[in-house]
Amino acid sequence: QYALAYSKLASAYMRKHLSFDPNIKWEQEAYSAAGQALAIDSDLANPYLIRGQFFWSPSHDFAHEEAIGEFKKAIDRDPTLSQAYEQLALVQLHIGLFEDAIKNATKSLELEPDNFRARRFVAEALLFQGDYQASLKDFEKIPSRFAPLPTLSFKALNLLYLGKAETAVGLIDTKLAENPENPNLNSVNAVILAYQGKNSEAKHYMQVAVENSRDFIHAHHVYYNLGLAAALMDQKETALDWLVKAADTGFPNYPLYQSDPMLANLKSDPGYQRFLGTLKEKW
Repeated sequence: QYALAYSKLASAYMRKHLSFDPNIKWEQEAYSAAGQALAIDSDLANPYLIRGQFFWSPSHDFAHEEAIGEFKKAIDRDPTLSQAYEQLALVQLHIGLFEDAIKNATKSLELEPDNFRARRFVAEALLFQGDYQASLKDFEKIPSRFAPLPTLSFKALNLLYLGKAETAVGLIDTKLAENPENPNLNSVNAVILAYQGKNSEAKHYMQVAVENSRDFIHAHHVYYNLGLAAALMDQKETALDWLVKAADTGFPNYPLYQSDPMLANLKSDPGYQRFLGTLKEKW
């Protein structure tokens, strides 16, 4: 009858699922333990946080509305729970609610200044908004030891949007040598190479990213990057296929798809315009 123990057990199961073993059984165990905690004490905040993570996952097609509802329940019960604001910002970031994402990630940082995940979400939101200088400043505030591969991947893209392709290459090359199969790094490298006009090399890294993204929880970012690379190579049909896949697997970010300068080659394509119309309606 110890609700807090079930709550922490739910956190441990979810942590195992998200960081160490993608087997869906850990996610299901997390949801079950969170339910047991709430059955004993419905005022606990953490179980709602776990339930939000449960809904915002590949196995539930990244159910944005359900996840947001659970994270808000967690905040209602504990307005000081930094991770709840952080997770809420994460979902809002993916669906193109950038101002809300920045507000909630900033609130998370106020409660927990060393929450570098929340700091990265601020940087990502600014990146997606096209405020590249401000975004880079926030990326620079994140220690290199923190989640180095996803952080570095976004930072390299940020540098590319600023026209600093060679600096971006230097960042990616360092980590690719140590992590040659990482789908994030390979997909970003493909974007950089396509931007530089090195299409045959870009296609190689695209293929490596595809081959290693199957068990990658946030593969939608890989798919989006593949769409960028294909668009830069003026492969409109391939680019659209990847962008649709990104949107369908947790990243239906209409404002980004509509404004990203790397997608300029698609702007006049009828298929892409229809895709944007569908995304806008959902957004």
